Amino acid sequence: MCALKLLTVRMQVLENKLLPCNEIALCAVNPYMKKFIFLLLLPVVFLSCKKESDEKKFMKAIAGTWELEKYMGGWSPVVNYPIGNGNLLVLSKDGSYKRMKHDTLIVGGSFSIKKSTSCGSEEFLFVTSDQQTNDLRVDLTGLKLGIGASMCIADGSSSIYRKVE
Repeated sequence: MCALKLLTVRMQVLENKLLPCNEIALCAVNPYMKKFIFLLLLPVVFLSCKKESDEKKFMKAIAGTWELEKYMGGWSPVVNYPIGNGNLLVLSKDGSYKRMKHDTLIVGGSFSIKKSTSCGSEEFLFVTSDQQTNDLRVDLTGLKLGIGASMCIADGSSSIYRKVE
């Protein structure tokens, strides 16, 4: 008999019927109890949501096609490249990259972005999984992408790219 009452209570709860609280089995349907259980479960829902990492956000922000605008090579003079020079860097949101000269692939592979602290300041590093390059500092300012040596290396080279697509 008790199991039948409990089944009836469950059916009525599913149908959102409010029942008087005159028996122990029916007290579970109390609207205050529902609110209490809801408030207990609410933090679990919010805490289980994953926040996108800064590295993933940055990786999405730099995705696209970039054309070389300027090269600064330590002791070498600065080289400026005209628009349409064809020295392209293609970065995908999925972590693949290609360096191209017009339609010719120079090098390609996969990359990731890693946050690092160097010489007391935080920076993002461009890390290739195929060891084509050392870890390079990468920054984004408007439609300009800078890739080069860490801030700790005073005479390291850097390249500035302009956004194409």
